[in-house]
Amino acid sequence: MMMSAIKLKFASLLDESSLIPTDVTFEVQDEDDTVQVFKAHKHYLALVSRVCEAKFFGSLKETKETVVISQTTSQAFLTMIRFIYQKDSNWNENSVTDLFEIANLASYYDVAGMMTKVEEVVVDYPINLSNVVYVAFIADRFSMFSNVSQILLGKCVAFIFLTLRTHVLDFSDPQYARAALRLLEMPMGYCTNCKQFLCQEAKPVPQDVHLGCRVRH
Repeated sequence: MMMSAIKLKFASLLDESSLIPTDVTFEVQDEDDTVQVFKAHKHYLALVSRVCEAKFFGSLKETKETVVISQTTSQAFLTMIRFIYQKDSNWNENSVTDLFEIANLASYYDVAGMMTKVEEVVVDYPINLSNVVYVAFIADRFSMFSNVSQILLGKCVAFIFLTLRTHVLDFSDPQYARAALRLLEMPMGYCTNCKQFLCQEAKPVPQDVHLGCRVRH
């Protein structure tokens, strides 16, 4: 009960009605050149980020009230701010690219617990026919975040393993060539009954039927 009250107090710090004033402003410029502004509290940021602690209170501390942020997206930065202030956030609204941008911020600012949160979210990231190639491409592109990348690539491999029974996937786009090779290099499972890469369940009995196959009567 006490922890819930503290969480609500932290979450309310950014409300306009809060009596505790912010003392730092971040400006994030998106690819379309629009600038999004985020306000925060230096002391609170320093509590959860050693980078912010050094940036605002170290020997070479930032003295400007406005800090310009580059090489990220406003969506990713918003998610980080909401995470730091323990405000409710719908992580499912983030694209796979956004999630890697958030991982980048978590790594750069060393925000306590945020990389773990990203890893938890990508475990449930939906993989389907329309995005499996692109997700694999992005996961390979951001392979420097090995845990997040491996989780997504593993999900893509598992999806392909099940899907190739009934569909053909198109990796013909040259920009996806590296991702395709990466997927093919990863170990794929096989049916433990059929002892084959593609499960033979409900298919006509082949001549070389294996013990344990479930076959159509």
